[in-house]
Amino acid sequence: MFATVQRPLSVTAISKHTGMPQSSTSELLQSLVMLGYLDHDSRARTYYPTLRIGILSAWMYQRHEQFGDIPAQMSEVAETTGENVILAMRNGINSQYVLGQQAGRPNEYCVENGEIKPLTSCASGWALMAYESDLEIGKIIRRVQAEAECELHRKLAPRALEEVKRFREVGYAISSGHSKEGVSGVAIRLRLPAGRNQLALSVSGPIDRIKSKKIDILNALCTFSKKLGKSQISLVPQDHQSSAVTQ
Repeated sequence: MFATVQRPLSVTAISKHTGMPQSSTSELLQSLVMLGYLDHDSRARTYYPTLRIGILSAWMYQRHEQFGDIPAQMSEVAETTGENVILAMRNGINSQYVLGQQAGRPNEYCVENGEIKPLTSCASGWALMAYESDLEIGKIIRRVQAEAECELHRKLAPRALEEVKRFREVGYAISSGHSKEGVSGVAIRLRLPAGRNQLALSVSGPIDRIKSKKIDILNALCTFSKKLGKSQISLVPQDHQSSAVTQ
């Protein structure tokens, strides 16, 4: 939540944002203050993360240096495309949004850090499933059909295998209203060493706008991937090739 809003918040605001009861929120905040993860401004009656959180994760940036600049590079993609940018990882049968960068457009679809969508219902999910076997993807589809709360997600789940096969051919996935009505996403997969959480990067926005910017978005995603030294787009159809999007 704090990664999304990036400003101090009151108990009431935090309770409203998270959907938790205010009493439970207050108890949790007090515990986090005692542990040193949050700072409490008694005058303003607000809470804000402390540097302890950054220090906890510092060793990961040191060990995986090539991923330390991801937030800044995501901001570049958002600025270049004018659309929201989402870093996602697999969490069970879901794609979970680890970090979102807003494009600065008011009153539009807001990316919530921590938000989850079924792997079968979004472009990032198709990218994350690309290296699973078709048999395993079939199992995921059946679980989504049985467990997803959203009727749209249950209905569209069987189409996921076809979308994954398309990703394997072209190196990117594109959704159109699969996870949220009127919203499209274009995603690539970021290759990490085996055994570590796999990541996908996507650009999302209104369907018509994403469609009109498709080439620019692919170029921006390809540039991002190359900066990590892990180029993901292995093949792009002839009519989609440009100077930045290469085989």
